[in-house]
Amino acid sequence: RRAEVQNAKRAQLEEDRLAHKAMMLDRQIRDYEKARREIHESKRQAAEQARKEADKEWESKLKGTMEARVADTKLVQKMREELQGERNRFDAKQKELDAERRRVEELVASVQEQKVRVEVERKENAAHLEAREKMKQEKITLLKQLDEMR
Repeated sequence: RRAEVQNAKRAQLEEDRLAHKAMMLDRQIRDYEKARREIHESKRQAAEQARKEADKEWESKLKGTMEARVADTKLVQKMREELQGERNRFDAKQKELDAERRRVEELVASVQEQKVRVEVERKENAAHLEAREKMKQEKITLLKQLDEMR
């Protein structure tokens, strides 16, 4: 009986641990989604900034001075370099998030696997307990029959 209680406690602890792990995974998924939205917004802002800079470039060219054109060309080149740097940072962050998403998916699969194992163990324990109880009843019945025969 003590072993049964310990097994039940152990199973409950494992269930609690798995529930906590699932909650943490949900939190990680929410964090991933938030980071993805932030990257999207950052990319949109960078595109908006690039468009504004292109508008400025066009206005400067309309002025027609060589000096403005040289300055604008340098500015555009600088903005292109900055935009490329932003793209590179975005790509690196995207790779990081993809790796994190895969890791989270693996953890979710692992938790599901563990849940299934716990359920199987619980069913096996219940079957063992039922078989043990049945054997006790048969033993009692046989002892009664033996006493009656005497």
